[in-house]
Amino acid sequence: MEAFHKVSFSSVVLVGGAMLASLAFAAEPKSAKPDAEFMTMDANKDGKVSADEHATASKKMFDTMDAN
Repeated sequence: MEAFHKVSFSSVVLVGGAMLASLAFAAEPKSAKPDAEFMTMDANKDGKVSADEHATASKKMFDTMDAN
């Protein structure tokens, strides 16, 4: 019977640890960086990024990264 209690306790600890880890990831604050990048791409400031705005921002990013 003692072996059963050890297995049960181990299972509870394992499940509890997994639940705490998932709560830690869920509570992680959102970074402001994606919002800033979105606002930079939204050239006409209408709250949406059109295909043209995205293409322009992508080309600008590529040109910045392309050293040669």
